[in-house]
Amino acid sequence: MLTAGVICEFDPFHNGHAYLFEKIRQDLGAQRIVCVMSGAFTQRGALAGWDKFDRARAAVCCGADLVLELPFAYAVSSADYFARGGIRILDSLGCVTHLAFGSESGDAEELKKAARLLAEEPDAFREKLRKGLNSGLSYPESYSLAASSMGVRLFDGGRPNDLLAAEYLKQCMLQGFGPEIFCVKRTGAAHREGASVLKPEDYDRYERFQSVSVPVGRPAFIGIDTDRHILSGSGIRDLIAKAGSREEALNKIAGFIPENSLGALRNSDLWDAACEERLFTLLRHTLMTKSSEELSAAAEAGEGIENRLRKSLQSASDTDSLILGAKTRRYTYSRISRMLMQLLAGLTKERYAVIDGEDTAYARILAFSDTGAAVLSLMKD
Repeated sequence: MLTAGVICEFDPFHNGHAYLFEKIRQDLGAQRIVCVMSGAFTQRGALAGWDKFDRARAAVCCGADLVLELPFAYAVSSADYFARGGIRILDSLGCVTHLAFGSESGDAEELKKAARLLAEEPDAFREKLRKGLNSGLSYPESYSLAASSMGVRLFDGGRPNDLLAAEYLKQCMLQGFGPEIFCVKRTGAAHREGASVLKPEDYDRYERFQSVSVPVGRPAFIGIDTDRHILSGSGIRDLIAKAGSREEALNKIAGFIPENSLGALRNSDLWDAACEERLFTLLRHTLMTKSSEELSAAAEAGEGIENRLRKSLQSASDTDSLILGAKTRRYTYSRISRMLMQLLAGLTKERYAVIDGEDTAYARILAFSDTGAAVLSLMKD
């Protein structure tokens, strides 16, 4: 029986995720979808917009069978370690036959080529990366140039899903996990782009998806209306941030989220300005009370970034201005965001090494369907 594994955040579960699920069901023919999802904190170094149990329920209502939580140490980390944790869990389940993901290129063979480069990191690659960093380029820019010099151009132009996909495949190689690969080319708006109308050639597929029967016990997925748009998760969160009220926010995003997902999230606590203000208060307290040694011990800290954060704090009025004041070409916005979350949770380099070095991976169950319950029983064997 085909079981597809998906590493995700679903913040929130939107039409693009629905498209991926239907491709998994229809084109791959998978009978089960198992997801490993970030919990309260996300890989971009921010708190999720919705409660993790509600996000997991939304995914199950839209076709997932089992949703497991990716531990904090991996969820709030670089793409390399985010992928490391997700693949480690999927491998340990013992029943995942396929790894499914979306990517900008949709080219599985090129992604495998990139993954081999990332896994091997030959001396020539590392030297190009070092030269880029020393010249003042950001880490992503240096990484892209180093990869391009080795004939891998998937990372040019900022394609985060291609990079994550390559990291997934790299971790499969390093961990000896050998699932079949199911790569789906992303459709609609790219990361941080505005809404994009579905292409006419997609319409027939969506109409066909809506008529598909589903096994008894698994929530029927209603499909994506042909007059709806696809917008990235970041685009949806931007719409919410600009809304004047909770109801206005839900109305704004309704066209980009499946009905079942919106229904599951409607009564969930929504991250808002008041939450953001409380977060900044916690961050300010942390930066003011911890020593420089404690700040520099955070999992992603280094090179004196703690001093830049202290200086930025003097004029910062919120979390965004704090990060922007400390940001450099080498220390990206997301990396500083992750470091701040690691400081709040007490995740140091030493503690991360202990967690990552443990022989036993764990994954908290967040939600499951009747089919998912059968997967849990299968895992015992």
